[in-house]
Amino acid sequence: MDRRTILAAMLAAAPLQAASPPPATADPADALAALDDSGFEPHPYLVYAPRERASIDVGAGEKANVNAQGYRGPLLPATKAAAARRVVCLGGSEIFGLRLGDARAFPARLAAALAAAEPTVAWEVANAAAPGYTSHEIAGSFALRWLDLQPDAIVIGDLDADARAMLTPGFRDDYGHVWRVWVDDRARQPRPLRERVLAAPVAPPLERARALEAATTRPFETNLKFVLDVARGRGIRAVILVPDPRRFEDAAARTAVERLRDAARSVAASRGAATVDESDAGAPHGAAPSPPVEALAGAAAGAIARLPW
Repeated sequence: MDRRTILAAMLAAAPLQAASPPPATADPADALAALDDSGFEPHPYLVYAPRERASIDVGAGEKANVNAQGYRGPLLPATKAAAARRVVCLGGSEIFGLRLGDARAFPARLAAALAAAEPTVAWEVANAAAPGYTSHEIAGSFALRWLDLQPDAIVIGDLDADARAMLTPGFRDDYGHVWRVWVDDRARQPRPLRERVLAAPVAPPLERARALEAATTRPFETNLKFVLDVARGRGIRAVILVPDPRRFEDAAARTAVERLRDAARSVAASRGAATVDESDAGAPHGAAPSPPVEALAGAAAGAIARLPW
């Protein structure tokens, strides 16, 4: 499958929606605040992407260092060594590592866990996540950018980001992404990125409940199937981190995430992908007092090691 065919399939599977709400990360305000023009830039298909060679303030006094190819962490060799096993991590805020330095983010801890589990293997792990990305941006970035990294395996996380779409009144099923770009024809000067990526206000509980009742997981399933189909066509193994609903206090959000969990498991089973349940990796991922990044990385490393290599 060539790149043009991949792009056509992606756009046909998930057409863009003109007005749409923000993703349901555990910290949407943090994700939006991170969209500083010095660290991120507009992208024609992904809305925005990390700026190459940027040093991004991710909170708690930590920085995210983006390399010359536009992903966080060390730059991988352009040509993968025959003996190396390369893993690309895809997702949003939690995989990217808001409030965490480069060495403490999930992909870095995954690399350490893999090295400890199988020290005879030359593991290479890339952090190709971005704050605020949903299943659509995950699918788009994988097809348009990260296939070039020649991964042997991918890890997909932050799939609960799609829950906010299910909780927004009037949200259409054919969404492309759950951020929208604000175009102001009166403005002659470019606006800062965070001012052009608008977040819809959180609806009152009753409206959220009604929206959830009418919502469907079909767009989410379409995006996830696309990623896994492209991966399987290239011989790339896949591990899906099934989201933990306990990270949300709101009952409607927990219900939405439960539905996404069921959908993720079903799609993974139909495409031969492995799953890791975040609920089994300690406390809720991203919850106080601290994210169990080590536990989740260890569980993911075990799933990767068990893949048929």
